[in-house]
Amino acid sequence: MYMVYWMFENEARNHLFSDLSVAILHCDALNNTKGVSYVTMVSKIDGNVTKMGVSGVENGKLPNGETYTWKKRR
Repeated sequence: MYMVYWMFENEARNHLFSDLSVAILHCDALNNTKGVSYVTMVSKIDGNVTKMGVSGVENGKLPNGETYTWKKRR
């Protein structure tokens, strides 16, 4: 599901879409509409199994304690 939010003449509005391409087309149309501002879209990330936020590598270790071994070759 994709929620599109926008302001129209200082009034907040929103609409829920089930199809990403339709939501993007709606955002594009809103961006070209007089009186519309602050167009944005959000979605729930299906299959997300981690806490929201950024995990990092510290001292060569992942947050779960495992050693980080990935290396960029080029």
